[in-house]
Amino acid sequence: MNSLLDLIFAFKVMIGSIQATDSLVDYVNVLAGTSNTYELSTGGATPLMGRPFGFNHWSVQTEPDHATVRYFNPASRSFYGVRCTHQPSIWIGDYGYFLVNAIISRDEPQQSVSFAPLQTTYKPHYFKSSALYPGNADMGQLNGACETI
Repeated sequence: MNSLLDLIFAFKVMIGSIQATDSLVDYVNVLAGTSNTYELSTGGATPLMGRPFGFNHWSVQTEPDHATVRYFNPASRSFYGVRCTHQPSIWIGDYGYFLVNAIISRDEPQQSVSFAPLQTTYKPHYFKSSALYPGNADMGQLNGACETI
């Protein structure tokens, strides 16, 4: 009986120390399973940001719409925008999405901005990145995904 109380006390101290120092959201890695090749799949995931059990999610688009690969590649240095998607898996495909991008042009159908993927913050509720050239030094951030932006 005494060892059971010691175990419960130790568990309570452990949970209390985790909640006191960090948020559990800080332990979530939305990039897990996103680095895939044809030869080796690591999960076929996309970095979705949004509310739990939500119908719409936000994701970073690093590949053009007409590309034959997925719209997100973690090694890409191109940023096309933030995509509102319904896609739960890369094998199902996407429908009815829209893209919020930083560049508007009538001449080119879709333009990208260079960014540093290693200096980008991906969280389930937060995205922040910076452009690589001085004209767009602070590209912006998305906070509180799937809320009024």
